[in-house]
Amino acid sequence: MMKTKQMLWIPTAFTLSIISLMLGCASSPRHVKNIKEKKKEVVIVATNNVAFYAQDKTFDAKKAKQAYLDLMARFNYPIYDQLKTDAFKVTDFGLGDFAHVGMGSVAWINENYLTGGYAGTEIFLLPGQMIAEYKNEKCDNCPAKRESWLVRYGSIYSFTVESTLGFFPDGVEIPKSQKECAKANNCKLITAGKYDTHDKIGEWHFIMGGEKGAIVTQFSTFQNKKGTKFSNPKVKN
Repeated sequence: MMKTKQMLWIPTAFTLSIISLMLGCASSPRHVKNIKEKKKEVVIVATNNVAFYAQDKTFDAKKAKQAYLDLMARFNYPIYDQLKTDAFKVTDFGLGDFAHVGMGSVAWINENYLTGGYAGTEIFLLPGQMIAEYKNEKCDNCPAKRESWLVRYGSIYSFTVESTLGFFPDGVEIPKSQKECAKANNCKLITAGKYDTHDKIGEWHFIMGGEKGAIVTQFSTFQNKKGTKFSNPKVKN
């Protein structure tokens, strides 16, 4: 009798083990990963927004440029001659919220040909500062722009619209001034030395500076402002 009981117990235990393994495999690896990531709260301290505007609320481009030059100095980024000329552009997208929605940039090259075009741009972002959400569309003789971002210094969060609802890491939020119009429902962290490619033509997306801000090199096809559409109707491009 003893031997019989043991023989019956062995396959039962084996069966339970198999069921346990099956249940373990059925759980979503992405879900488990997300739980671990959400435990790490990100602390992003944005620059004082008031510092970039005059009393009449006019955007002060000179102060904005200085903020980016200070960012470059912190990263020991070489300040090229172009950054001392009008080739260095800054914008608050006409939204009056530069500390949260704005960017600095230098277009190293932006050429278009009948057979195709290309562009190379350096982008500067302060901590927690986002580029106004946009999408690329075909215009004139130009196809919709395709683009990739290589993070040179600091880090960025890449925001996209996905069919499966994701999450934003704790502490990472779309700036209040953009929440009502922004479409993004997912974001991922891209650190220095890594890149991200936006290959969904016609989909809303944007990038935002990480905890220490970011300096990013953008590789893309020819950029035509007419093909850039913003989710916020108040944006001035």
